[in-house]
Amino acid sequence: MPGKNISIIGLPASGKTTYIAALWALMLNNSPHCSLRLHSLKSGNQQYLNKISEAWLSFSEIGRTFLAKDVGEVVMNLQFKDSQEVAVLNIPDFFGELFDAHFKDREWTEDYFDLMKTSHQLILFVDPYHENNIARTIMDERQILEQYGDLEDVMEESAEQKQRGKEENKESGKVDTKESKSPLANAKIYQHINSSNQVKLVEILQYLLFSLSRAEPFKVAIVVSKWDKVMENFPNKRPDEVVKSNLPLLYQFLNCNASDLIFKFFGVSAQGVDYDNSDGLDEFVKMLPEDRVNIFDGANYSKNIATPITWLIE
Repeated sequence: MPGKNISIIGLPASGKTTYIAALWALMLNNSPHCSLRLHSLKSGNQQYLNKISEAWLSFSEIGRTFLAKDVGEVVMNLQFKDSQEVAVLNIPDFFGELFDAHFKDREWTEDYFDLMKTSHQLILFVDPYHENNIARTIMDERQILEQYGDLEDVMEESAEQKQRGKEENKESGKVDTKESKSPLANAKIYQHINSSNQVKLVEILQYLLFSLSRAEPFKVAIVVSKWDKVMENFPNKRPDEVVKSNLPLLYQFLNCNASDLIFKFFGVSAQGVDYDNSDGLDEFVKMLPEDRVNIFDGANYSKNIATPITWLIE
């Protein structure tokens, strides 16, 4: 089917699933606040899409409730209501584990490489409040060493303590199930999970730029999720300012590669409210589902959940 290919990328817990749940629900219900309609579902688990949209409609936490591993790749053919133009939306991985594995293993799958070769635009999801935006730093490690002493001495002492414990337990017949009290006793030199999210996101974009030869730049919609929380804490900030403050490496990379990337920032609140906030939730329950959505492009607010997709197609 003709139409531009849009691929959704992002790390685990970055807001992708909630956005797709809202998009799916509003398209199927022909919401006036969604400029897209579903033309067809080319591939994917429709039952799963229905479940997450039902969860979104009923204010259920999608991330905790629906962790199915058999979702597979989802490909939707979308049509704009005011024209016959069609876009193909590719979601290679709902949970972001694929992109995390790319960073860890330093390689792509062939299927993903083929998908990226045919993609014209990207939607990159970022969570500005994710705990892993700030990685473990040299300063943090130095503070630990200052508190507990030289690393080699600590590791040697921990190993000796562990060995003595084993010998004592062997003599007494006890089984040791306790871990060492030293925070460095089980330390590892490097774990990819401790790397900052913005480092991983920059790697994703670097792979795309350096591995795929393109005649034209990638067009990227950077979606800053949890925008309701941003509005509550920083009512006057734009999405680009949030990324600049919370993910400065990603912001710098985008601007330094402006000749290869055409990008725009969007603040997206698809969920609408913190489900743990009982006062706010009571107010939102009274709303129509589409009224929960807020999209901010840095200048104007919109209720149209498809705003980032619409910009990519322009």
